[in-house]
Amino acid sequence: MDQCYSTDGQFWFKHSFELEPIYEKKVFLVVEGRNIEIDKNILSKNSTYFADLLNSDRTEFPIENVICSEMKQILRILDSEPQVPNVFRFPAILQLAENFKIPSVRLFIEFYLMLYDEMPLKEKIEMADKFGMNNLWNNFAML
Repeated sequence: MDQCYSTDGQFWFKHSFELEPIYEKKVFLVVEGRNIEIDKNILSKNSTYFADLLNSDRTEFPIENVICSEMKQILRILDSEPQVPNVFRFPAILQLAENFKIPSVRLFIEFYLMLYDEMPLKEKIEMADKFGMNNLWNNFAML
């Protein structure tokens, strides 16, 4: 039921609604013949590609032409306690994130590169250019 409040002659409505139950919906990505268990909601909310793919009652989703370890690294970035992959894997991970439309992975790597000097400047510039990392570009301008 809606409740009506009046403040200075204006009306504000407080709507009642049900919140989506908070629980994990586990599914499996099958990559190189291996099952990777994931939370369907987390992946769907971070990727329009996976939101479309996982929009069914199936529990297994084959992913072709992907290296299993790289997919696991992307999923570790999306975790509630993200893990940073090896910096020399960043280009491959960024390409995969771009293919699967996961912008949060690009942002995570971009800000990591801004904060840490584990990669040569030339490689950072090449990645910033290739993957549209505007914040990283702006950081170069400050140097």
